[in-house]
Amino acid sequence: MRVDLDVAPAELDAARWLQQRNLSIAPRLPTVSRDRQRRWSGAATWTPAGSLLLSRHRSVETGECVFTTDGTPPPGYALEFHLGLVHVHAELGTRRLLSTPEGFSTTRAEGRLADDCSFLGYVEQAPLPLLDALEVRVDPVSEQPVLVAGAADPLFETAAPLGTLGFVESYPINPRSAAGGPAEWRIATLVRRPHRTQWRHSYEVTAAPGAEDVALGGVVLNGGRAMVQLVLHASGELSTELVPLGATRPDVRALARWSLAPLGWTEGQPRAWAARAALGRGRALASRQARVRGIGARSGGATIGYLRREPAPGWSPLYCARHPALADQYVTRSELEAADLGYEIDGVLGYAIDRLAARSIENLPQEVKWGSRFGQRRRYVEGPMPGAERG
Repeated sequence: MRVDLDVAPAELDAARWLQQRNLSIAPRLPTVSRDRQRRWSGAATWTPAGSLLLSRHRSVETGECVFTTDGTPPPGYALEFHLGLVHVHAELGTRRLLSTPEGFSTTRAEGRLADDCSFLGYVEQAPLPLLDALEVRVDPVSEQPVLVAGAADPLFETAAPLGTLGFVESYPINPRSAAGGPAEWRIATLVRRPHRTQWRHSYEVTAAPGAEDVALGGVVLNGGRAMVQLVLHASGELSTELVPLGATRPDVRALARWSLAPLGWTEGQPRAWAARAALGRGRALASRQARVRGIGARSGGATIGYLRREPAPGWSPLYCARHPALADQYVTRSELEAADLGYEIDGVLGYAIDRLAARSIENLPQEVKWGSRFGQRRRYVEGPMPGAERG
């Protein structure tokens, strides 16, 4: 990219040469290389600038503890607990944390340390919100004074307290979990399953989709404020508050068109299979296949998961469509696919997680016997219908 700086040429030859040289050098913008940003590499969580990670390590052989400010255990030691983050420099409201053979202490004094004294950073003296108390306690294993920080420390319940030295930023930073317990997202896969003898589809949430299942995407099992309930009804159909389930009786003309449609798929040539297909469809309408859609809606349903209410990166819409003649609901990630199969779109149930979905036409059954042209000419493009027409 070239940028016109609108610089007036210098009058002297030497000045013009220097000017051209400076303009030919690419600008060096102030930045920090990615490997120098601790919150992006080598750290489990964000760490404030100007801080050190105070850690406790235990000897593999003797059980004695040592403390470092870089998180790395010395040879022969294993990391036991990250106590928290201490300041590198003296700041208002902090005191210098020192370690000696007799134990630990804090001081406001600065200057050179004795040979048997180690510097462990600066600790806060005020109990600021979300900080952990840094205490001196007696280790039950080695019986030596050790540093203990917060209720998450494995020595918090067993080590005898001696005193409090200050307060440190927890690592990882507090709160470590949401109020009322950890908020863990639990997800499973919503699948569509064909029932070829009954000419319909059913739906299930499972951790292991079967060979004939089509994975529609991930659903959340423990909900949230941005979610809508996904309800499975006794009729085998799905609904959310965005697309409620209602009972509709197919129009007589739609039934006739669907029954006789195979006769028009012979490309102008009469074929026996078209007549058999039309006859089979007529028999299906005369049997249990011609049910009223939504029979199970009145008997309620069970919540099997949650979909996202609004679109977000990594989430895609699930389109709900109904068959014009049969009591079959078709849920798909492609509005175009549903239209090509002859289904009518009702709306978007919600948004499912992409990474658990089968996202190409190769993952779909080659035939849907009761669909338009038996499903053999359907297209699959995820998302809304391209263009304005659905034919």
